[in-house]
Order: sequence, then C-alpha cells, then structure tokens
Amino acid sequence: MGGDIDDDDYTGGQIVSLNNDGLMVANVFSGDARIYVYSYRALEWIQMGGVIDGSVHSINLSSDGSVVAIGDAQSKINGDYSGKIMVFTYSNTALAWF
Repeated sequence: MGGDIDDDDYTGGQIVSLNNDGLMVANVFSGDARIYVYSYRALEWIQMGGVIDGSVHSINLSSDGSVVAIGDAQSKINGDYSGKIMVFTYSNTALAWF
C-alpha cells in the first residue's frame, strides 16, 4: 500500500502504532528519538504535522489517529526511572501536534 516510509539516515519500524483502519501510522526510526505520524492519502504516505521530539519507549495512536500517546519508561522527571506519558492531539487547522 503506497511506497515505503523511510528516512535516508535511519531504519524505520523500531516502534510502530497503527490506528483502527490502518490508514495512519506512528513510527520511530531506529537511532532516533523522534516520532513521525503518517496518513495514507491519494496512494501515498503523507507526514502529518511536524516531528514529535522526545525519548520514546512506546507509542499508541487513538482509533481515529487524532491522538498519540508516548511512553518514556526511563524518564527521571519524578525521580529515577519514574517514567512519563506525553499525549498530543492533532490540529487539522494548524496542521500540527499539540
């Protein structure tokens, strides 16, 4: 379905999450700590919004793909390895993740 989703500097698929219909994918390229979200439109994968930066151990897209939750098990925000979860919502108006 569509072409490959890849980056010249990194290998895709270290961490992946699909929405319910499989037409959106969140991907973390290996060797990278950034999340990329793509939507399948007009026979190709289009990146949605900008890159989401952060340490990543897990990602999960909502059923419609408008929300992504990112888990960081090794965050030290509340003490050693206390972990954290970041949640972003996609704005169709701003074409960005907030």
